[in-house]
Formats: sequence, structure tokens, C-alpha cells
Amino acid sequence: MSTVTDITVDIETLGTQPGCPIIQIGYCGFDAYDTSFTPLISGAYRIPLSAIQGKDKIDGGTLDWWFNQSASAVAELISGAGALSATRQSESNMLIAFAKDLAPHAQIANLWGNSHSFDLVLIEAALARYGMEKFWNFRNERCYRTLKEELYWVKADPFIGTKHTALHDAYNEAAHLYKLLKELRKLKPL
Repeated sequence: MSTVTDITVDIETLGTQPGCPIIQIGYCGFDAYDTSFTPLISGAYRIPLSAIQGKDKIDGGTLDWWFNQSASAVAELISGAGALSATRQSESNMLIAFAKDLAPHAQIANLWGNSHSFDLVLIEAALARYGMEKFWNFRNERCYRTLKEELYWVKADPFIGTKHTALHDAYNEAAHLYKLLKELRKLKPL
């Protein structure tokens, strides 16, 4: 029986600093020891732009960046047009739904963000804004970006879906992470 050993988490935001609005959260969990990559848990949540908290933390540079992304990514961000994620009416409700989904795995599985200082840090700041505590084991926080730089020869497969939508980014990062972890286990210690 497979166990969720690793979960990639991806967020889409309107800024880059803790406290900025989180618009989407996506995740994909898998068993790093399975013989092939198979998502065991995955999902995504979004909030309508009208529900944004922390509007004072919206970053103009991030807005400029968004308007240079694909039309489908912008449509998903603004209106949920692609229906890739379940809509919640507030950021706090989105965080609660995300926490419920990950709770059965959060103390054991490794949580991977695409930076040591972005996805998980911004989620933690958002949780604190609503008086909620981090629900995962801090010892299991991992950085996907660091691992992919260290194992640069392990290439990701062609991207499936729409870049910069939380669910698709989390899925593709998980698929690549599976390959990276498999390669890491082959390496001999120095």
C-alpha cells in the first residue's frame, strides 16, 4: 500500500512578501518509493479577487508579471475560468480547506515549496494572520528549487497543463521531484 511521503505545494499570489494576498493554493502528494509516479492526493483552492485580504501588500511588480503570463493562467487567477480549483469565499476558508486536506499527512510527509522562502513561508504568514498555527511538522519542510539545482542533470518532463496555475504547477513539480528523489537514492555517499 502506498503512503504519501512527499507533497509539493504551490501558491499563486499578488506579491512576494509574507502578508501578500494568496489567490490559489495547489498541492500534489505521492509516494517517493513507488515504482512510478502516481499522485495519491491532489487539489487546489482559490478565492475570488473580491475576497482579497492584505490589499496593502499587493505588489505592482507582481501584477505586471501576471499580465505577461498566458491568457489561461490570468483567466484562472482572475475568475477561476478553467475550474481547476474549488472556490472558497475567503482566504481563511481556503486555508482551512487546504489544512483539512493535508492534515492526515502533514506530520509525516515532507512538504516541498519551490523556494525555501516562498510558498510555505507565505502560507504560514497567512495562517498567522487568521490566528491559525502551522499544521505541518517544520522538520519536514523542503526546497524543491534547491534539489533541482543540485541534481541539474535530472530534467523535468514537458509541462502538462497551464503554467502558473497552482494545481498544474504542483503536479509538474511533484512529477519532477519524484524523478529527483529516485536519482538521489542512486547516488553514493562521499
